[in-house]
Amino acid sequence: MLHNFQKTKIRFLVREQLNSMDFTVIEEKSKKIYHKLLDLKEIKKADTIFIYVSLKDEVQTFDLINHFIEKWKNVVVPRVVWNKMEIVKFKQKCKLVHWKFGILEPKESDLYKGKIDVAIIPWLAFSLSWKRVWKWWGYYDQFLSKNNDIFKIWICFWVQVLSDDKLPVEKHDIPMDLVVYD
Repeated sequence: MLHNFQKTKIRFLVREQLNSMDFTVIEEKSKKIYHKLLDLKEIKKADTIFIYVSLKDEVQTFDLINHFIEKWKNVVVPRVVWNKMEIVKFKQKCKLVHWKFGILEPKESDLYKGKIDVAIIPWLAFSLSWKRVWKWWGYYDQFLSKNNDIFKIWICFWVQVLSDDKLPVEKHDIPMDLVVYD
C-alpha cells in the first residue's frame, strides 16, 4: 500500500512540474530528444516502430511520427479499447480523435499483429538506475511483458528524473533498454 501512496504522490509532483512548463519550452526540448533518437542505431535499422501520440505535457512525437513515415518505417501506436491496449497502424494524414484518458488515437486504423523492433514509451518519472513510474493503469507493462524482444526506449524531460530512493519499484514494472532525455 505504501508503494501506491508513493507512486500517487510522485505522479502528482511530476505532473505539476510538467504542467508548469510553457509549450514552447516543451517543443524546444522535444526537438533535442528528436535529434538524439534519430542518431540511434536501433532507430535507423528498425522496420516497425511503436510510438505514442503525445499529449501537450509530454515529449512531442508528431514530428517523429512524420519523419518515420517519410523514411518508410511502419509506425504503430497504442489504442485503448475496453480496458485493453491494442496496437494499430498509423497512416500519414489519418484523422485523430480523443479516446480514453483524452489520448489522441487514429479514428480508423487496422490492428497490427506483426513484429515491432522498437517501442518509444511515455513514462512519467524515472531514476538514473532506470526505475520508473507510469501515468495510467499499466497498459504498457502488460504490452511489454508479452513482447520482451522489443528494444524499449523511454523519452522524457530532465524534470522527470528523480533520485532512486524516491521511486518505488514493483515486480511487474518492466525496465527500459534506454532512456533519452533533453
